[in-house]
Amino acid sequence: MFNNYLDGIHLKTMALNLPDGNVMILSFDKQSQEYKDFINAINEYREAGATYWNSREELHRKLESSEIKRNSKEHKEYVDIMNKESKREYENINKIKI
Repeated sequence: MFNNYLDGIHLKTMALNLPDGNVMILSFDKQSQEYKDFINAINEYREAGATYWNSREELHRKLESSEIKRNSKEHKEYVDIMNKESKREYENINKIKI
């Protein structure tokens, strides 16, 4: 909902009633550092995810074609890349606050 309406085109400010009776006011400002940090975190998250899935697909293709063997040095390198990118995804998803 936030992404669809609070985009600076449809709405620049939105108030939401919370279950505890309080009201949350959300604002959109493309010039704010918070917005820039948000966009950077999303881009990092997407990049990490793409690298992870590309490495995973390439690893599986090479394993299936017997280009590399399980538990070989190359296999471990792919697994290390996937672990690193998975961690980077997790770190960036935690930076994204809506």
